[in-house]
Amino acid sequence: MKTCVNCWELKLLEGFRPGNGMKGRVKWCRQCEELHGPCIPVRNHRPKPKPKPKPKPKPKPKPKPKLWSPDPSTLTTRACQRCRLEKPEDEFAGMRGAVCALCRRGRDAESLERRRDADRSWTAWCKANPDVVARYGRRWELEDARRRERSTTHKKRWRIKNRERHLAAARLAAHRRRARKAAATVEPFTVDDMLRDWEEHDLYACAFCGGPFEEIEHIMPLSRGGEHSIATRTSGWRRSSRS
Repeated sequence: MKTCVNCWELKLLEGFRPGNGMKGRVKWCRQCEELHGPCIPVRNHRPKPKPKPKPKPKPKPKPKPKLWSPDPSTLTTRACQRCRLEKPEDEFAGMRGAVCALCRRGRDAESLERRRDADRSWTAWCKANPDVVARYGRRWELEDARRRERSTTHKKRWRIKNRERHLAAARLAAHRRRARKAAATVEPFTVDDMLRDWEEHDLYACAFCGGPFEEIEHIMPLSRGGEHSIATRTSGWRRSSRS
């Protein structure tokens, strides 16, 4: 069965002339072709999609012109970038100096004058607004006191929590001070460096008698020309070190 496009009646396929249409038949039935003439098949051509335009190539950036840089060893004069005058090499600071000595002094004087003007304006403002200055001064004092209190509290907590490290650091500072007073050689090191060195050499007791570790001593005393370094620091017992 097929529907005629002209009369819109559903008819058998035999009622249509063979062609290239639907099911190998034309669109009009034989009766419509006898009345109106033969049906000329019109192909439904879809328009071809237009080709996408090719993107325009980006223009290549122009190369920057190379600045001419003469050999500084052959120069006898140079142009100042501030006053634009040719001056001898002696008036410039080094090989890369771009401003002559006269312009450099003038620039420094201008900068100093600007700072002085700013200081004068600030002093005048403070004299004109003493209440505001006093209020901000009190606020700063309170904040500074709070910061100091927080820092002191934190340091106390750390000393209580790390008592051994604090005592070792205090002993090292005292020994370093004594070594400087005795004009001995002082090599800087920290408590961690010293403890790491002791662990490598198994120094967990007194190095002189094997007793309990109580103090940090010099192998060669400072009074006999010893130096203050990791190699001369060792663990000691108070009795054996005093004897």
